[in-house]
Amino acid sequence: TRLVSDWSSDVGSRIKFGRVLAMKQDGKLTVGRPYLEKVNVEAEVLEELRGPKVIVYKMRPKKHYRKKQGHRQDLSKFQIASIEA
Repeated sequence: TRLVSDWSSDVGSRIKFGRVLAMKQDGKLTVGRPYLEKVNVEAEVLEELRGPKVIVYKMRPKKHYRKKQGHRQDLSKFQIASIEA
């Protein structure tokens, strides 16, 4: 399973990754230049979640300017279903 920034897809749907950089098959590593042709990776979205809260604090000294903001990134968790070469 992997976590990536939000793909805005439904839970249980399948995602295809067309641009594959490298693949290892039977102990042999194949690296693309820049991508491998005719290699597709299909993954299934397991859940949508949010990352940890990050505090952003901006301040200008002596000007009485203080701004505190929080941010949580939307994330998608997926699992690789198949690799077609």
